[in-house]
Amino acid sequence: MIDTELVNWKDFIEAMLRK
Repeated sequence: MIDTELVNWKDFIEAMLRK
């Protein structure tokens, strides 16, 4: 997995959890 993809994945997860 690419670093940028991992960051985007974490960002996506955090956004979902904060909603």
